Amino acid sequence: MAGRPRTMARRVQQLLERQSAIDEELQQLMPKQYLEPTNDTLGSCWQSSVQATGQACEYLFDLAFDLDYKAREAEKRAKAAQAATDSSPLVDNLLPSQEEHSTGRAGSQ
Repeated sequence: MAGRPRTMARRVQQLLERQSAIDEELQQLMPKQYLEPTNDTLGSCWQSSVQATGQACEYLFDLAFDLDYKAREAEKRAKAAQAATDSSPLVDNLLPSQEEHSTGRAGSQ
């Protein structure tokens, strides 16, 4: 994956916001006469364009939602792994105990 899920989710959310603004602007720009189905070529083009920008928003919303979910799941796994590592008895055995360090020997006399 090209990037971390949280970063990708944030960037896709920004794209969604920009695309939503384009969608709103295009809808406002569209002549009202083309709101209803028409046989006019120009009207059909307007309707297709507005529909396409709306669909793009839906796809970007779904993508942002899925990436956000993936990021939250990755963060949960990372926290669980960190907690498991922190509580693992193996970690305590990796470094000499304070007593071993100060006396230079393992265990007590």
